[in-house]
Amino acid sequence: MKGVVKSPTGEPVEGASVVVQKGNTGTSTTAAGQFSIDVPPNSVLVFTATGYEKQEVKITGLTELNITMIQIAGALDQVVVVGYSSQTKKLLTSSVTTVKKEVLETSPVGNLTQTLQGAAPGVNVSTSSLPGSDAQIRIRGLGTINNNNPLWVIDGVPRTGGFNEINPADIQSLTILKDAASTAIYGARGANGVIVVTTKQGTKSRAPEVSVSSRIGVARNTSNYKMLDINEYGEMLWLQAKNSGVAPN
Repeated sequence: MKGVVKSPTGEPVEGASVVVQKGNTGTSTTAAGQFSIDVPPNSVLVFTATGYEKQEVKITGLTELNITMIQIAGALDQVVVVGYSSQTKKLLTSSVTTVKKEVLETSPVGNLTQTLQGAAPGVNVSTSSLPGSDAQIRIRGLGTINNNNPLWVIDGVPRTGGFNEINPADIQSLTILKDAASTAIYGARGANGVIVVTTKQGTKSRAPEVSVSSRIGVARNTSNYKMLDINEYGEMLWLQAKNSGVAPN
């Protein structure tokens, strides 16, 4: 059995898998999309390729096949922000996570760094008990004994602080670049990962819209301890010295 596997636009699909259903025979297509395989009569061939739907073809009475793969809708056309530009996923081979704006807008916290907690795999966010302090973000663990903070790029401008001043509801997209291939444009500063933030912008085709949302949070100490005054502290030191034999009885 011979044949050709093509894309919906007529281009050959290289590396497509051609396997006999319920059998151990299989092959893959060449750069020209061609394949050749020995199959028993009345068999079913299964065609699979990245970004395309699986197809099953019964070869009864056929000696040659011309297969047109069906592309999975939206699987490879999603746009992600990389560096100072945007690319489609089919052109991107690095590890990238995109946090949807709906997740940021519906988060119960008003802190941008805390909003990322549990929102992206491979990103660890730990918060401090100090009121108003920034959360600590680690992308894929510790990479150095020095500073392990990721680089933030907000609307194309690298920043080292002030992330919590940004309202999560003002963010259009947030992309986390995790490996060297996607962070290479930033050099050594991107060694610990890069968080690319794009804020919402006005458009000429839409009328101005105004929306208001507010959240109030209170941070306070829930454990209040009664402290010693100076006389009680001095008496404690004296008793300690007596019990240790340093001071006379």
